[in-house]
Amino acid sequence: QGGVRSVVYSADGERIVTGSIDHTAKVWEADTGQELMTLTGHQRGVLSVAYSADGERIVTASWDKTAKVWDAQTGKELMALTGHEAGVSSAIYSADGQQIVTAGTGDKTAKVWDAQTGKELFTLKGHDAMVWSVAYSADGKRIMTAGGKLGEKGEAKVWDANTGQELMTLKGHNNQVWSATYSPDGQWIVTASGDKTVKVWDAQTGKELFTLTGHDGKVMSARYSPDGKRIMTASNDRTAKVWDAKTGIELMTLKGHEGWAMSAVWSPNGKRIATAGRDGIVQIYTTDMNELLQIADSRATRQLTAEEKEKYGVLDLN
Repeated sequence: QGGVRSVVYSADGERIVTGSIDHTAKVWEADTGQELMTLTGHQRGVLSVAYSADGERIVTASWDKTAKVWDAQTGKELMALTGHEAGVSSAIYSADGQQIVTAGTGDKTAKVWDAQTGKELFTLKGHDAMVWSVAYSADGKRIMTAGGKLGEKGEAKVWDANTGQELMTLKGHNNQVWSATYSPDGQWIVTASGDKTVKVWDAQTGKELFTLTGHDGKVMSARYSPDGKRIMTASNDRTAKVWDAKTGIELMTLKGHEGWAMSAVWSPNGKRIATAGRDGIVQIYTTDMNELLQIADSRATRQLTAEEKEKYGVLDLN
């Protein structure tokens, strides 16, 4: 019930976890959509969900000023990370599972925690407005944060994950930056903004490379595909879009939500896409041609004509 703010696959692709403004997170079987368990304990909406790389734990972030860690198999709450002075908008594990980084909204900070003990290690200070997004680079050496004030220019920052030293600031968006993530190889950064655009940056130099334009509303989320060849975005224009990561060319638009599309993610094998909406729905799309053909065959009301087979390049193997 309520809008779904965040969705993510487990590393093995077998489960999906979602976070909702109804104060809960839910775990689902990825292939069937069957609900497996509900994680209850937050006092306000859950804004972010993430799995540890080994799939054993889930971390959630909430408006209630906490992040919580859960056993991914049983749904038992293991610990609460407390220290932010306002809502926690994002939380994610480092690739080795040893640390968690969280984003604070009103306190304008990000915090790094020991993932095993819940001990706060250090605080990243430098933003002058709300921090909405946090991410680790794949090698765990850098942390990306993003934020800004509504209606004002937003920014993303890169930090040394071991020392907390600020390394660079990415400026160019004309509104809040809602999301910032690394490409799988760590060479690029993609940012999503309330200015209706997505920008791609050189992760080493901070140079802006190009801008993706096409959404009619705020872009809430942007992520690379597992192979780094495509970018997926979600917007309050109720759509998600897929882009070529090298050229910035728009490849497709996914429609179906009756409210804002808040988050869009790839399955680990890149063959499925999950989008989370303010309409309380998670949509699952397939990009696998064999699966598409099977779905089409199961729904077909007639056979293709000879002319249609020739037009669409369908081989007649009978």
